[in-house]
This record gives sequence, C-alpha cells and structure tokens, in this order.
Amino acid sequence: YRDVYLMSTPDVHIQDHYLSTDLNEEYRDAKLKVQANISNYGKKNLKDHSLRIQLYDQDLKPVSGATALYALENLDKQRSTKADLSIELKNPKKWSAEYPTLYTLLMELMDENQEVVEIQSSRVGFREVEVMDQAIYVNGKAIKFNGVNSHMLHPLTGHTMDVETMRKDLHLMKQFNINCVRTSHYPPNVEYLDLADELGIYVVDETGDEAHAY
Repeated sequence: YRDVYLMSTPDVHIQDHYLSTDLNEEYRDAKLKVQANISNYGKKNLKDHSLRIQLYDQDLKPVSGATALYALENLDKQRSTKADLSIELKNPKKWSAEYPTLYTLLMELMDENQEVVEIQSSRVGFREVEVMDQAIYVNGKAIKFNGVNSHMLHPLTGHTMDVETMRKDLHLMKQFNINCVRTSHYPPNVEYLDLADELGIYVVDETGDEAHAY
C-alpha cells in the first residue's frame, strides 16, 4: 500500500544516520549527538574524506557555532564506517506537543579535495523523555496523554493513504486537544511520524503481535 522507489547514490554514501538530544539537569542547554554510517560501495580503498554537520533554526538560518567536522581517514572498499559527532547548544528551543519546534541538521559528505559528494538533511527537536514516579516526563514536565488509536484507512483508496489526508487527520486531532496517537497495529508511514513531529503529536509506536484467526 506504500510507495516503492529506487535511488541512486554515489560510491561513498551516508547510508544511515541517528540523531539524539541530551538536555542538562536544568533542561536548558543541550547536546546534539549524531552518528552516521558512511558506506564505500566502490572497488578501491579511499582516504581523507570528511563529514561536516551544521544546524539551522526554524527560519533555516545557520545556528552560530552549531557545526562540527569528522575526518574519515580510511574508507575500506565494500565496508561501512561510523562517524560520531556532537554539538553543544545554549538553551535551544525545546520540542513539545504544545510547541513543536524543529531544527534542521545538514550533513555534507566531502571527498579528499573537500568537494561535496553528497548532502542529506534531517529535522530534529530538542527533548528529554524520562519515566519518573510512574509518569512520563518531557523536558522535566509530567505529561498527560489524551490519545486515540490511528489506522491508515482512506474512504476512497483504502489502506493507500496520501500525505495530505494524514495531515488533515492530525490537524483534526489537534483541534480536539488530542496530543497522542497509538499506531494500531503496524509500523506507521514514515511521513506520518514526520507530520507528528511537525504538528506536535506524541506517538505510541505499537509492536503488534496478533494472530487472530491464524
């Protein structure tokens, strides 16, 4: 029911990346941690590549000092290499359902001549999720979830759900003070999670293990 696509990448490619945010004890300052998997699909060992990251604010303006560089001295052929970077920020705007502030992280992969061979980006919200005193806290504040179950179901196209209908559903939820969605009973569309991040919806990502009649 979902899109299937083919993509072409350069021989040296940002195969995957993981972002995490860590707030300090006062939930004020933050550290953005970036782990990237760099794959060399070519037939030669390579040297002196690098990965540069830069954080941009909500107006897509670069955040001062929010940049880092990782030197990839050796990239063995047909292998992947991990790059670990971090950026420390003073009092970034925090993400919550009420204020879903998102930054944009730009990742640039450069060759031995400092020429950019690939660019990727990802949105990220600064938040600290904890379980304390039998409650879930986000950025140091206890959260009360007012949630609903969500199914990928369109009145005309069935399980084939377009992005605009997903957006409309989430807008309706926000209008009725719903701040949480439980995905029932399968992995949600990637676009659905991106929209929840953008609009301010907490997601309970259910791992369904239901046999029913089978």
